[in-house]
Amino acid sequence: MLATKLGVSLKEQLAGFQNTLLRGRGQTADEVARAALFLCPNQSGTIVGTIFGGSMYSSVDPIYMVMLIRRLGKDYVVWDKAASIQFKKPGRETLHARFVVTDGELAAIRAALETQRSIDRTYLIELKDSSGTVCATVEKLIYIRKR
Repeated sequence: MLATKLGVSLKEQLAGFQNTLLRGRGQTADEVARAALFLCPNQSGTIVGTIFGGSMYSSVDPIYMVMLIRRLGKDYVVWDKAASIQFKKPGRETLHARFVVTDGELAAIRAALETQRSIDRTYLIELKDSSGTVCATVEKLIYIRKR
């Protein structure tokens, strides 16, 4: 909603997301290491006034894979391997999620791949409302190996 209040259309918001995180353009190292997402109910609402569960999941689905691809670089293969979502409370307002891949996480991945052909990493994502109440948790299992 903030972007809309600032006069940024939904089309411009999507294009900005695609050009930065998904295509890797116009981003600093810190922007790739940390990301935030906002999911609004008026863009993805059900007949009972809540956010579709599928919209909750799809909004967070690619983020960790894309972040790891961008941060690890072309010498690594990164794929989503599995995911699950647990609905805790109906999402009736804008939800947000934060994503972080620290330098320590990257070092641990690189170190593990010195002795193993591939590894799986698990990331937990919480979709929260403005009061901080968790409406859904998503667990992502990411497969990583050297090329």
